[in-house]
Amino acid sequence: MDIKIPNLGDGIDSAIVISILVKQGDTVSADQTLIELETDKAVAPVPSPAAGTITSLTIKEGDTVSNGTLIGQLDSGGNTEVKESVREEAVQPVNVPTPKPVQPVAVSSQALTMNTAVSTSISIQKLAYRIGLDLRYISGTGNSGRITETDVSNHINYLQSLMQNPVTQEEPTAKKEIPLPDFSKWGVVDVEKCSPLRKKIAEKMVTAWQSVPHVTQQLDVDITNLMAMRKQYNPKYQKKGVKLTLTVFAIKAVQRALEKFPQFNASYDPNKNELIKKKYYHMGI
Repeated sequence: MDIKIPNLGDGIDSAIVISILVKQGDTVSADQTLIELETDKAVAPVPSPAAGTITSLTIKEGDTVSNGTLIGQLDSGGNTEVKESVREEAVQPVNVPTPKPVQPVAVSSQALTMNTAVSTSISIQKLAYRIGLDLRYISGTGNSGRITETDVSNHINYLQSLMQNPVTQEEPTAKKEIPLPDFSKWGVVDVEKCSPLRKKIAEKMVTAWQSVPHVTQQLDVDITNLMAMRKQYNPKYQKKGVKLTLTVFAIKAVQRALEKFPQFNASYDPNKNELIKKKYYHMGI
């Protein structure tokens, strides 16, 4: 029996294999997790389609897979035909009649103009109230601008044609790719390929930076011990013509934090989908 990647979900074209939980020769049960995939939304398990023995695996960690990708073979002990037949009986195509397309109806530009006074029959007013139709946007063709049933029908057809044939907007001009500087000129760097989830996070962070108001958080910190240490060592630095200020300690704290969390001392290259982690620390005051 073929083991294939199931539907990953709406809007997800591919995923990366981050872990393989079984090996060739393992006995598995139905719905047992075989591998784990990372998409741009979450980490998802891939279950076994049936109980049996893994006879082969054709993927490895780090591979990119998509819907229907063959990842291995499963010996289900002769139950393949039964499961396939049940699957075929469970899903039967249903012939659904194709809806009749709505033909666009030519409506004058005045149809989209709000009329201050509406003249029509009581029956048309009740119909408009029942279906939520605003008669003020319909130009009547009857006597003295009276709205007729034909006017209402044409206006409804016009609205339906707009829904089925929306006006296409021009595609925005593709943004010019701006290459990043060569960070290796200033020190040692590590370059690693980003997962779909990390790529999506980077895109959302850029969107947040461009659209979300920026704020500054302030905290009260007890620096009694720090001030005592500064008072102890400051005279030695003053003899050398240097002042030991609080800024020095703040820079050192930031450097230690960046050393512990290197992802904050990195640059994302959207053109190559790479995260450049710098092993040096440059700070401007």
